[in-house]
Amino acid sequence: MIWLPYPDFTKSVSCLNTQHLNRQRANCQVLSKSFISPNRWNHVPTFKAWKNYYEVFQYYHDVCVKEWVKRGFRTIAVLYEAPKPDKRDLPWFIGEEQYHASHRSNLLRLDPTYAGIEGWREPSNLPYLWPNMNNYQFEEIETGIDLYIRRGWSLEGRKQKAGRKGGKDEKRIEPLKNLYNKVSTKPIL
Repeated sequence: MIWLPYPDFTKSVSCLNTQHLNRQRANCQVLSKSFISPNRWNHVPTFKAWKNYYEVFQYYHDVCVKEWVKRGFRTIAVLYEAPKPDKRDLPWFIGEEQYHASHRSNLLRLDPTYAGIEGWREPSNLPYLWPNMNNYQFEEIETGIDLYIRRGWSLEGRKQKAGRKGGKDEKRIEPLKNLYNKVSTKPIL
């Protein structure tokens, strides 16, 4: 997930809490490697949305790393020193208000105290919107227990399956497991 509550990358990254910023930094590193050599991330919606905008994505990566260092953290991440993209070079979904509103809404849902400082007025239950690069429309992803639960997946079926494996409660279901061919979302650092 690439968080963009605003069309401006610097403003978007600066409003993330430390946990989300760290994940952004790590996800950017993994996705950057995917652009260079094919791997299991090449079918993830985030990769598909950015694959034709590699230099713009490198700029976003640099913004994340610079914000991380600005907050006093160390990193071994490489800076691409990508130039700030012109408006015409941005992906079509940057600037689409419904896209940015869905990101603000879900940041509010995930951390209402921290994200609430921004004064956003979106309800905290909007679905995630992924850009569908085939038809230039958005695809909704429900906010369920965690992100990446695609519309049409049976949440009840996942609960039952988790219950058979030792009675884990609903909070411990990992919806990312077995989704996208077992792609790991753990940071690489």
